[in-house]
Amino acid sequence: MSFSGEQKMAIAEQPIKSLCCKKAFVSAAIVSRANTDGVTVSIPVSSKEAAVHIGNLVSEVYSCDHAVVTMPGGGRGYMVRAESRAAVKLLDSFLSGGAFYTERCRSCQSHFLRGLFFAAGRMTDPTKQYMLELSVKNARDRFVDLLAELCL
Repeated sequence: MSFSGEQKMAIAEQPIKSLCCKKAFVSAAIVSRANTDGVTVSIPVSSKEAAVHIGNLVSEVYSCDHAVVTMPGGGRGYMVRAESRAAVKLLDSFLSGGAFYTERCRSCQSHFLRGLFFAAGRMTDPTKQYMLELSVKNARDRFVDLLAELCL
């Protein structure tokens, strides 16, 4: 397993206690990588373990079923698919200039950043070199502004 994969599994093993923080984590995955057909939200992720973790959180936050499938066309990675009007509404709102997520407690912001790394991030082993990459699909400029605002 890659260094990034190890870090993502360490994140997955840490329990998220409050529903608002779970929603912030899932929101990061949705607004950074997802697409929608108006009914279903599809979130591409790199590993099956990550897909299962995000899928379970999506189901819990939005009270919906989810499916984890391999990438269409035989591509690398997996896709989490969930039928949720609320998730579709979140993505549509974000793409129209709405908020990334709604912060409810002091921990929401850190869980949003964890979800962003979990869904869209990679990093190298710091004993070899330093590199953190966030590969977002939606509204890249807004993510750059957010990270600059957080001094990251």
